Amino acid sequence: MTFKSFNAKPLVTIGLAMSLLLLSGCFDKEIDESVVFKPREISEKKTDLSLMKLEDESSLTQPSSEQLIDARGFAAHLPASLEHGFWGEGEDRLAWTLVSSVASADSAVKRPLIVNCFGNTGDRKNSGVRTTKKNFAWGDVLLFDYPGYGDSPGTASTESMHKMHTVVTENIDKLGSDRPIILWGHSLGGFVCSEIARVAKEPDAIVLEATALNVEEVAEAWKPWYLPFVGLDIKDSLKDYDNARALAYFKGPVIVLGAKKDEMLPVGLARSLKKALKRRDVDVTYLEFKKAEHSTITDQFDFYKRVNPLLSDIKDLKRSEN
Repeated sequence: MTFKSFNAKPLVTIGLAMSLLLLSGCFDKEIDESVVFKPREISEKKTDLSLMKLEDESSLTQPSSEQLIDARGFAAHLPASLEHGFWGEGEDRLAWTLVSSVASADSAVKRPLIVNCFGNTGDRKNSGVRTTKKNFAWGDVLLFDYPGYGDSPGTASTESMHKMHTVVTENIDKLGSDRPIILWGHSLGGFVCSEIARVAKEPDAIVLEATALNVEEVAEAWKPWYLPFVGLDIKDSLKDYDNARALAYFKGPVIVLGAKKDEMLPVGLARSLKKALKRRDVDVTYLEFKKAEHSTITDQFDFYKRVNPLLSDIKDLKRSEN
C-alpha cells in the first residue's frame, strides 16, 4: 500500500504559528491606539509661521505649465497661494495650511473649500502637496495636522482627536459660511471626516477614500485566515469610530472610493461601508477602481473622469440655498 505525497509546508507554518502563540501565553490580538495612530517622527515642530513649509511647496506656488484638471469652469491651475496658521494655543494648538487658487482670487464666486483628512501616517509637511494636487481641481484645499502629527503638539489618541473634531468644525464652519464645503478623508481620515460631518453645520458633501465601516471590520480583515481561533481585543475608545453611524443624518452626497488591489484595507471594507450607508438611506455613490492600491486611487487614468460629474455641481449648492 502506498500513500499519496502531500505538501507539509502549510501544516508546518500553522504549527509554528500555534507554537509561538502558546509560548506567548496569549491567543488574543490587541487593537489599540498605537495600531491606529502612527505619526511620523518630526525632529522639530515649527511654531514660527514663516517656517511652516510643505515639502516641495514651491511646486504649488511657482508659475507652472502643469494644468490640474478643471472642474466646470473653476481655475485649477498653478500657481496657488499658501497661508499657514494655528487654531488654539499651547499644547492644544493645531497646525493648518490653506491652499487657494491665485487665478480665482478676485472672482465674486468663491471656489469650494475641500477639507482634507489624512490617513494614519499623513501630515501637512510630507503629504500636503500630493494631497492638494488630487483635490485642487474642485476647490481650494485646507490641510491640518492631527494632535501629535506634523507641527501640531500633543499626543495622538482618541481623546485628543475628539477635542480636535470640535476645533476643526468651528473653524471650517466659519471658513465655509459663504462657499460649499467638501470633506475628503483617506483611510483613517475617512473616520475623522465623518465625525466632523456629524457635528459641523456647513459641509455639503463628503468623499471617503479607501476606508471602512468601523474598526471591528478592519480588525477582522487583518486577522490571519489560518488562525481563526485568535481573539480580537479592540479597545473601547476605538469602537466609537463608525462611518455609517456618524453619517446617518448627513443630507449631502457621500462618495465612497474603493481600491480593488488594496492590501491595507481590503476593498470588501469599502463595499461594506457602501451597503451600511444605503441601509441608513444616505445619498451614497460607490466607485471602485480595479487597478488601484490603498494610496493610488487618485493616480488612476479614469479617476477625474469618474469623480468629476459627482463633484462639479457642488459649487452651486451654497448659492441655491441662499
